[in-house]
Amino acid sequence: MIKLSAPIEWLLALGSLWCVVNVMVLDWRDDRVDVVPTQQSRPILRRPHPVQFRGQSADLNASIGANDGAVLAASNDEGNTYLIDTIETSATPDESVEIANAIDIAPLSPWSNTSDSTRHATLLNDTAMQTDVVAAMEWAWKGYRTYAFGHDWLNVVTMADQGEGHDMALSLVDSLDTLFLLGLLDEFNEAADWAEANMPARHTQPGRVSLFETTIRNLGGYLSAYHLSGRPKLLALAKDLGTRLCRGLDKSALPQSLVSLVDGSTSDASYLAEFTTIQLEFKYLSTLTGDSTYANAVETIMNKVARIVDATYPNGILPVIADSYSGRLQHGQIKLGAGGDSYYEYLLKQ
Repeated sequence: MIKLSAPIEWLLALGSLWCVVNVMVLDWRDDRVDVVPTQQSRPILRRPHPVQFRGQSADLNASIGANDGAVLAASNDEGNTYLIDTIETSATPDESVEIANAIDIAPLSPWSNTSDSTRHATLLNDTAMQTDVVAAMEWAWKGYRTYAFGHDWLNVVTMADQGEGHDMALSLVDSLDTLFLLGLLDEFNEAADWAEANMPARHTQPGRVSLFETTIRNLGGYLSAYHLSGRPKLLALAKDLGTRLCRGLDKSALPQSLVSLVDGSTSDASYLAEFTTIQLEFKYLSTLTGDSTYANAVETIMNKVARIVDATYPNGILPVIADSYSGRLQHGQIKLGAGGDSYYEYLLKQ
């Protein structure tokens, strides 16, 4: 038997006592009743968030926020940029949400998170999230409208539009349906008016455009905006652009990446996703116009791809680089990311 010296025995005894005390304290903390302290009301400046959809010309100035027990009052004054009036309250964060909802205005943040480590962030209000999404789109659109309206390029040094190459106003046309769905009708109408007045000339510019990008953003943008708004000039733009793009679909065994909207000439090898992610737009154009030319053109492409799968890739996983002239896919790189991703997506969507 090992004999320990007296100092070591004392140290071991003290260590054991310390462990017992800590266990007792932790057990007591778990069993105790939590007391939520009364929160002090502190005025906090917050950027106002809009609380309803914007109509044709209505202003969005009414806003409210709830934070640290202080509810920030709304102001409808012209040019209001910060909320500074406070309603004194000792409410908890959850109660602040109830106060905000009671006056039919959503809180600034859709998340609740307290200092209690046993609680987790939880969604409070879909309306609050919706409000934040609309505000984010307003912010992004304001920047685009101010510095690059109607253009594809922005020089962030000079903060001026920089129309390099073939400018197709991709951001503007691609945003039309989003503006409409978010209720930003003033912005939608302004952008749609611009597109109807200016895009016919863009369709006749020399040079070549991306078959893929121009189809999903411009053609798709026209079609979805027409579907939502019923503006006939948007459908006319879609038909004109679809006709011009169609000219380049049969210039080679598989479509090439770039196409001229003037003469239909094409160039550059393409990726799998570029010619298998255009079918929905062209088929819907046929549905709206009653002209089956567009649907037949893109269905022919998919039939070619189906034959390639049957003959060479029975597992359905395809290489991404196409040999446009031979009509084959080059053995090698397989990607589920850029270049191949939307091919698999559109197999379901079609």
